[in-house]
Amino acid sequence: MKTVLLATPYLSQHFDAGHYFMSALSRLRVALVLWDYRREPCPTVKPDVLLALKGSPEVSRVAERTFWGERVCYWPDKLGRDPTTEEGLKHFDRLYTCLRPTPEGMTWLPSGWDPVVHTPWDGKQEQKNDRVVIGTAPERKAGFLRVLQPRLTFGNGWWDDPTLYQGHAYMPIYLHEMVAELRNTRVAINIHRDGDTGLNRRFFEMMACTFTITDLVPGVVEVLGADLAARVGFTDPHEAKNKLDFYLAHPEERRDLWEAERRAIAPYTYEKTVERILTDLQWDPLP
Repeated sequence: MKTVLLATPYLSQHFDAGHYFMSALSRLRVALVLWDYRREPCPTVKPDVLLALKGSPEVSRVAERTFWGERVCYWPDKLGRDPTTEEGLKHFDRLYTCLRPTPEGMTWLPSGWDPVVHTPWDGKQEQKNDRVVIGTAPERKAGFLRVLQPRLTFGNGWWDDPTLYQGHAYMPIYLHEMVAELRNTRVAINIHRDGDTGLNRRFFEMMACTFTITDLVPGVVEVLGADLAARVGFTDPHEAKNKLDFYLAHPEERRDLWEAERRAIAPYTYEKTVERILTDLQWDPLP
């Protein structure tokens, strides 16, 4: 049986995307060896595939001296934020990313939700929150929040600078805690860190759990289609506020559009991402 060595900080970060890749590989009945490169020495195995999530100098050094299998990296962040880590990308045979515009040499493979974890609001209980924003606090996002005035904001940095936002800001939330908050929200608001780069994980996670409006960064139209993107997307804070107010006042519109959102994101689960990578490697994962 072929083996995948999954390099991801699964022990260091409880919210790491590696947990979803682990689950997907398990469902596909792939023999799996885990390596938290922040806590553990590299396992003494000779896998058929080294699959690194984001990568790091430690993983890059292993990839550089490893010749016993395909070396694959899934890269989720905008290039330029971590030059030390990015230098190691040249040691991989295949590079996948969720980014649009897609950097040269990478394959666009957007992903970001797991139907086992990101379960939809079931309609049985009243959604108590009218609007929620989840994410860190760059100035661009703060400009939106000053206009949108969400009742709840979760993420790093909002309390560090009181000029950013004066609303109710709380610590970041992940996994099941985040899902519970989203399921209790009538309209989730997704705002990317950069207006010129997409897509983030929350784009998929939010839409899986509740109706979502999102900023129109690259990649949104490709996933949602032009018509749906025009109806749930916005380009500036005031357009976002107008759509938020309209959909809060029209629950039937929210319901219909949320069904369309869930259909649109259906092909972008972690399991389908893993299947695509294994297919590109000409590897049938099922024994």
